Amino acid sequence: MDDSDVTVIRVLCIHGFRQTALQLKGRTRALEKRLRQYVRDHSNGRYRCELVFDVEGPHALPHIVAKDGGDVVGSKPRRAWLVTKEQYNHIDDGAWVHNPNQFLMQTEGWRESLDVLDGHLDRHGPFDCILGFSQGAAVAGYLAVRESARPSVQRRFKSVIIISGYVLAMLKELKVKNVPAMLPSLHVYGGDDKDCQVPKDCSLELAGHFDESTRSLLQTDSGHLIPSSREYVAEIGHFLLQHCASISN
Repeated sequence: MDDSDVTVIRVLCIHGFRQTALQLKGRTRALEKRLRQYVRDHSNGRYRCELVFDVEGPHALPHIVAKDGGDVVGSKPRRAWLVTKEQYNHIDDGAWVHNPNQFLMQTEGWRESLDVLDGHLDRHGPFDCILGFSQGAAVAGYLAVRESARPSVQRRFKSVIIISGYVLAMLKELKVKNVPAMLPSLHVYGGDDKDCQVPKDCSLELAGHFDESTRSLLQTDSGHLIPSSREYVAEIGHFLLQHCASISN
């Protein structure tokens, strides 16, 4: 089949807290490889899956603290979509110790992040899907609920994959039509006590903002990471072909 006959399924990937787009790309390398193969094989070569890593949170986190208490300073600052009040007010000062419940306290800097994301979607969309991990998954959930209120022809993405997501405080304040959201969604989360950073109940709470008729749930035996085993990739690939292939036709 000629390349001109192949339709690309474009998936915009949104990184988590204290990550960069490049780091997320590295963490999804196994997923991307198997996902491309699944989509190709199960569409008779008519579709190709392309993960896009070209958007980053506007908040720089230049220092992290190692387990031994020493500073670990990377050559490139880590990024975030939301930070705590202390981090927002002293974004360039000192290092911060990891707190397992920090995602509940990260509420600052949203306006800047939303401007970055809206600008990116306006310039580079529409995408077939957005995929978010951890804080990026919470962000993707917010964007998807809000996007679902738009007329279908105006949507900048058509589906969402949420991995280890949770409900942003801003989502609870969001007043939109069509809640729960009628946007195809796949919610991926670790089983009981598997994800030590974002509990299962938090991911299911976010899933509750999406209509049962268009959402899918995928519980894994993984921790706080992006699953890449064949059985999970098959579920993700099936979701993309089910909801994006028909869109891309």
